[in-house]
Amino acid sequence: MSAAGLLSILQLLFLRACIKAASQQTGDSFTNHNCQQLIPAPRMVYLHFQKAAGTTVENGLKRFIADLSVRCGSKVGFDRPSGSNYRSSTFSQSQRNAGIVAGHGYWGCHKELNTTSSSYVYTAFFRNPLTRALSHFARSSCKAKKNCSIQRFLRLHARNYYYNRLVYNDNLVGGGEYGENLQNIVPKSIIRRNKEGKLLDLAKKRIDSMPFVGLVEEFDSSMLMFGRFLSQYFGLPDSIHFNLFYCRSQNSFISTYKRMNYDRIGLERYLWLDHEIFEFAKQKFASQKKAFKAFEKALEEYKTNQKQYDSACCHAVRERWCFSDPPWSEH
Repeated sequence: MSAAGLLSILQLLFLRACIKAASQQTGDSFTNHNCQQLIPAPRMVYLHFQKAAGTTVENGLKRFIADLSVRCGSKVGFDRPSGSNYRSSTFSQSQRNAGIVAGHGYWGCHKELNTTSSSYVYTAFFRNPLTRALSHFARSSCKAKKNCSIQRFLRLHARNYYYNRLVYNDNLVGGGEYGENLQNIVPKSIIRRNKEGKLLDLAKKRIDSMPFVGLVEEFDSSMLMFGRFLSQYFGLPDSIHFNLFYCRSQNSFISTYKRMNYDRIGLERYLWLDHEIFEFAKQKFASQKKAFKAFEKALEEYKTNQKQYDSACCHAVRERWCFSDPPWSEH
């Protein structure tokens, strides 16, 4: 047998292993009949906060939508407008029609995506603000520029990041290409007045209205619960759930910023507002986990299957072999 032929067989074997893991279900066998009574859900905006595992989550969402489409005949659709789309509020028709829209958006972008603003809900993953900012700094071009210190980067690109994304459309304008103008027009004195003026309360209220939030620090738990939430959200039978397995990011800068020498306490002062919002998101996450029945057992099973998926689909063969044309069809 030729080397090419052997490679094809190995790819098929890995593909079947990925299908088994990615399509794991409980209860009755899954057929189109199970999907006939799906309840149409409002469209979802996944807010992809930079350096908060957003690309990994988005890949999981793509696979979920593909699985839902093939198994249920449901044309929900997934799209990811670019940052320039969000900044200029220019969206294509496919982006406007997608059931799940992702990308570096902000609260309020649904009003530009569709005039029926009540038909959208938001979800997001949060990460410790300083860790997120250091990871962002490590991958940015800023550190190669003259006079671009970590302090300057935090001030221009990371300070009040969550806060701004959640109240962008409420009395805050002129974000600039990378948000630096938005950071600069909200000095600490104004933020303190906004806090008294309920803008911080508004940001927390919007987090509270999200039907699901995840945490990067508890990523496996978050992906387990997000998969269960999506299965319920799109009206799948109680006996059926789709798992959100993932391939670990290969572009992580964690080793880079962990080696950086910095004064953590000194840097925290730049991010005090985002830390307050992050703590609120952590509380919401904890309440979600508490409401999840038999959580520890489900998490143990998820981690076992995730490990098998990661081994079969993310290393020996590129991930595309696990989800191709479509992965659960017979060839």
